[in-house]
Amino acid sequence: MPTRGDPAWTDLRLDVGVALVFDVTFAADVPGTDAGEWGNSRLGAGPTVFRGPTIHPAVAAGLRAAAAAAAIGYTIEAGGSTWSDSEAVQEALAGTPVGLVSVPLRSMHTPNEIVQLSDVDAASRLAEAYVRALPLDVSFVR
Repeated sequence: MPTRGDPAWTDLRLDVGVALVFDVTFAADVPGTDAGEWGNSRLGAGPTVFRGPTIHPAVAAGLRAAAAAAAIGYTIEAGGSTWSDSEAVQEALAGTPVGLVSVPLRSMHTPNEIVQLSDVDAASRLAEAYVRALPLDVSFVR
């Protein structure tokens, strides 16, 4: 199975206008967690929308607008790297604009990983709201 950063699973024959990547992120609602280091995502608050150098700003803005229009709670997550497959997708698909939506997760990389199902549902509804709001002639050229 491919791992983060391995574009082998991405079909280069696709002509993709925009890509949404879904992952998990560290929930910061655990006692002793430093919000300055881990952000303020928490179980039950909805997914996170990532902002960073490899995320297209118009895609991130569109995700935030879709969340607001559909009354879906979300948290902004920011960083220099997403630590997800979004970079590999962007690279493998020749610079396709990418957005990242993540579900807060407790106890990452343990046998006891915990998510809240309402956050998973909210991430799915956010993707639907975003795609439905995209105009057919959308352009991400800056």
